[in-house]
Parts: sequence; structure tokens; C-alpha cells
Amino acid sequence: MMQTSDILEKLDIPRHKLYYLEQKGYIHPKRVPRGDLEAREFTEEDFKKIQAIWKYLKRGFKHKIAYRKATEELNKLAKEKKETMQIKENQQLKIKGRVVVGQSMKELTSMKIGGKTDLFVVPQDLDDLKLVLSFCREKDIPFFVIGNGTKLLMRDEGFKGVIVKLGEHFKSIKNEGKRTRVGAGVNLSTLIDFTTERGFSGIESLSGVPGTIGGAIVRNASAFGEDISQRVLSVKVLDKDNNYLTLSKKDIGFDYRSSVFLDNKDWVIIEAELELWPRKKEEIVLRLEEIRRKKVLSQPISFASAGCIFKNPPPYSAGFLIQEAGCLGMKIGDAQVSLQHANFIINKGNATARDVLRLIQEIKRKVKDKFNISLEPELEIV
Repeated sequence: MMQTSDILEKLDIPRHKLYYLEQKGYIHPKRVPRGDLEAREFTEEDFKKIQAIWKYLKRGFKHKIAYRKATEELNKLAKEKKETMQIKENQQLKIKGRVVVGQSMKELTSMKIGGKTDLFVVPQDLDDLKLVLSFCREKDIPFFVIGNGTKLLMRDEGFKGVIVKLGEHFKSIKNEGKRTRVGAGVNLSTLIDFTTERGFSGIESLSGVPGTIGGAIVRNASAFGEDISQRVLSVKVLDKDNNYLTLSKKDIGFDYRSSVFLDNKDWVIIEAELELWPRKKEEIVLRLEEIRRKKVLSQPISFASAGCIFKNPPPYSAGFLIQEAGCLGMKIGDAQVSLQHANFIINKGNATARDVLRLIQEIKRKVKDKFNISLEPELEIV
């Protein structure tokens, strides 16, 4: 239970407003023997109601409207919580891996932005993954598979459904001559360390990209004129019926920042086979150091971001167009066009998805007005 003084301190609400809400019957605190307001006791539910009403009163709404809006908001939250708990409690979703209710997506994306997801699931192995996917499809529950969330903008409202991130079974690396089999959940940095140590070259250009091999394949990650498709021989996936498919490079339909997986979001990449070539370890290390130096000088790596925001429209680079259109340093809320690389939007601390989306629209408008070119975002908005 909370006392009147606790409410006044936590919400910074004027005492007379609290009196008024009780007099109008908007809140019903418990009265203790003394009759003054200070002697009231408030439940956690009372606190949430006062907090919601006060939020709308501060925005200028009249008391009746503020009460109605607060009630609608709280009812909606209660309904969503109940639905989420029903999903969690369903026996079919018991897996060996992790199941988290109400996971903040800020912690799962490189931009550090996003609301909560109903469920965050980390299937430990293939059996877990099949169970989760089957459950979602049978119950018509939306699901979305992520890697490290590096090309992803999650909306402030969160995700109504299940976010899936592959667990330990999907993080194996096996080297057989020039061929390397890589689990979809392996971080690119881990893969580069593995291949460098064994003297195999071909993916150094992706050094510093904070993604997984699965995510890199979906969007055909590239840097310094090289892309992951140049190294891929085949990819193993689970299709919408949980059947295994092995796709050749031709089947994958690689293109600039694109692949067949963008049009088949219910396919889940399990593993990839890459072809790399032998090279002296010392030479690979020198190449990696060179790439890292270039990235430190040209990219805002000390800030949260999703990497490049827009695709390059040939023959221009998006960064050049954005800079020439006068967008360098442009800021909405805590979302800002980087001063170091114009095609990066950085999170200066507390940026929201709404800030980023408004900034994207403003950049597109300015570039269109100056060059009559329509920029296309390369990050996914969920």
C-alpha cells in the first residue's frame, strides 16, 4: 500500500488535483480512521490510474476526457497482459530454451530503440525451433526472427507476437578445407576470428559489422565493394511447413542489399556453407587492421545506430546526396544524422522510433527536392 505522500512525491501531482480526483469518484483510496487526505492508502492499481489520468491532465485534457482516456489505456494494457500470459502459459510452448515475457527490444537492437514484445524466445536447438514456429503458425501468432538487430528499427509500440533469436545449437562453425559450415546464429566477428586463426580469407571486409551470418545473408551484407553472396555456396533453411530446404546461391537470388528471404519471411535460415581461400594469417590480420582503421575514421561507431539507413541509388552514394541536401547533423528528438557519415542515423541517448521515422521522411523529402531522387531505406521497420 502507498500513502498520499508517496503519490505526491512519485508523480509530482498537486495535492488539490488528488483531492479533486477522489471527490469526483475517479479514484477510490482506502480511508483509514483519520479523515484527511494524508490518511488515505492507495493500491498499486490506484497509483497506475492516477498516473494515467495525470498524464492526460498535463497535456491539457479536461478531467472527464482525461479519465476516459486513462481508463481506455489501462483496459487495453490489461487485455494485452492477459493475452500475453495466455500465450506463455500455453503448454505447447514449453521448450528447453528461454521464454521471456515483455522483453524490451531496446536491448536486442543495435539502435537501442523499441517497445516490448509479447514474448522473446531463444530456442536451444532445432526441436525447440520447430515447436515455436509450429505453435505460432497454428495459433496465428505473428513471429519475427532476429539476429543481432543491426538492420532493424522496432516501433515504440513494441511487437504483438513472438520475437525469436537462435540459441547455442545454431552457433557452430566447422571448417573442411576451403568450405566452412556456419550456424545462422554465429556472430560475424566470431566467424572472422575463427577463419583468421585458421588462415582462411574472404570475409574480412565485414569486420566490425555487428550482425550474425543469418542476418548478413538475408540482406546480403556488404562493405568496401565486397558482399557475403560472393562467399556463399548454399544455405539450409526451415520453410513454412518446417521442412528442410538446401538453397544454392542461384536459388537465394542475391541482389544489392537483398535476397529471396526478404520475400519469404516465414523461412528461417539454419546454416550456411561458405567458400574461403587459404592466406597467411599475418596478411589477414593486416587487412583487418586496415578495414578497422577505415571504419573508425568514417563511421560513428561510438553511437548506437543501424549502420547505413538508405540504399545507394546508382551512380551516387546515399551519404553524398544526404550531405549535399543539407541534412548533415539534422536532428529530431535524440535521433541525429551523423556528422561523420551522412547515411547513418545515430541515437544520442533516448531516441524513439518515431524520431527516427520522422527524420527518415525529412531526409527523403530534402533529397527528393534537390536531386529528384527517391531514397529507399535498407533497414527493416517492424
